[in-house]
Amino acid sequence: MKKNMKQSINNFIVGLLVALSIVYAVFTFSGLYAKQIENEARYQCAQSSRYTVSQSNDTQVWYPVEEMYQQCLTEKGIN
Repeated sequence: MKKNMKQSINNFIVGLLVALSIVYAVFTFSGLYAKQIENEARYQCAQSSRYTVSQSNDTQVWYPVEEMYQQCLTEKGIN
């Protein structure tokens, strides 16, 4: 009887550790996914609110228009 109880306790501890590991992994990956979504929104806002400056040596430089960029972020719920 004592062996079965000890085995049950061990199984419970192992199950609890596995469950905690799964919960930790879910929270970690959901946080990473949320950051990925935010970064994609920032990229889209930067792309849609930029203007181009051409240099004399045929180089083009893009700059985001700050006001439009911030408005886009606000509309996406980031700011």
